[in-house]
Amino acid sequence: MPRRATAAPPHDVLAAMADAYVAFLKGFPWGVPLAESGAREGLNKFIKNAYLGAFRGMKYRKAPLVTAAALKRLRKKPVRRLVFEHVVPTTLIQVECEQLARAGRLSKDHVLSWLRQYWVTATVTKEEDGHLSKVTMPADWDRRDPFARYRLAGLILIPNPEAVGGLPGYPDLPVDWVRERISVPMSR
Repeated sequence: MPRRATAAPPHDVLAAMADAYVAFLKGFPWGVPLAESGAREGLNKFIKNAYLGAFRGMKYRKAPLVTAAALKRLRKKPVRRLVFEHVVPTTLIQVECEQLARAGRLSKDHVLSWLRQYWVTATVTKEEDGHLSKVTMPADWDRRDPFARYRLAGLILIPNPEAVGGLPGYPDLPVDWVRERISVPMSR
C-alpha cells in the first residue's frame, strides 16, 4: 500500500498549499470542456483538501476558531452536526485563480498572499452555518475584514482549545485586530 505523502512543516503549510494549487492549476487542461466539467468537484475542493491533508485528526479540530455551541458539540461523543467552515468563502480565490491560470498569469505569490490574508477556518454548528451566506461576502465587504459574514450573521468566534497543534495563524492580520474581532460579540 502506498504511503501517504507527508505534509510540509506547519509553519510552511500555506506556502505548500500555494505551491500545490499553482502546480495543479497550471497543469490543468483549460479549454477542454469535458475535462473542466469532469474535474469540477476536484477543482472546487482542491485547496480545502490540501489543507485538511496537511494535518492529522478530525477536520473540526483543524479549525483554529470555533463558536461556543460548536465547541460544546465537539467535546461530545459522537461528534455531530458540525461544519468545517471557511470564514472567507474559497470560491472567491478559486474563481480568481482559475481565471489567472487560464490566462497563464497565475503565480505562487498571488495565491500565497490571498491565503495569508483570507485563509481563516472555523468550526460552527449546522444551524449556525445556515445563517451564513454560502459563497459570497457581504456586498459592502472592504476586502480587509475576513469576519464580515460572521458579524452579519451575529456569530461569535473564539479560539478553538480542541484544535490540533501547528495550525497556521493569521500572519497578515495583527494579533490585536483578530483578538478585538473574535472575543467580543459580533453584532448584526
